[in-house]
Amino acid sequence: MIPKAELAKIPAFEGFDHRARNAVGAMLRLSASRDSSVLVAQGSRSGGAYVLLSGEARVVRELPNGSSVDVRTIGPGTLFGLLSCLDGAPRSATVIARGPVRLAELPREAVTELLEGRTTVALRFQVAVCRTLFREMRATNRRLAELAAIPDTEIATVELEPVEPLDDLEDLSESLLPLSDA
Repeated sequence: MIPKAELAKIPAFEGFDHRARNAVGAMLRLSASRDSSVLVAQGSRSGGAYVLLSGEARVVRELPNGSSVDVRTIGPGTLFGLLSCLDGAPRSATVIARGPVRLAELPREAVTELLEGRTTVALRFQVAVCRTLFREMRATNRRLAELAAIPDTEIATVELEPVEPLDDLEDLSESLLPLSDA
């Protein structure tokens, strides 16, 4: 089990009381990996959501032409791997340890249980997922704005793969209930 003090430092678990943190903490599986270990492989459908407890990891997107792009570096407290758990699609990037890392996995079954649940713990987790995704979206928007500001003469163009529209996603906003202080 992850020490309570360490769980309290994870941004995704902000607003969790000790009971909720302990409940989620009990579901986590701890592991350690060495430098250059693949933590999550692009295209795979295995595994759950992850929290990087210590160390750093590179997020790398492999392109259709065989090249790859370093998307970003993540550090301690980062929750990642959520999208594949949410929509069942293959992983969109590879995550590679940059030095030794400690990792906690929230198994896919536990993620599903928390996303579909109506307990206080489940509702707090659902809010945490939303906050994490919003944070990621804002960071992506900032990065896109920075890239858009680079003059065309400084950009090497790359042919990107087309993105399929997502018409079959269910609107989950109607099923969200406000959190109580219970």
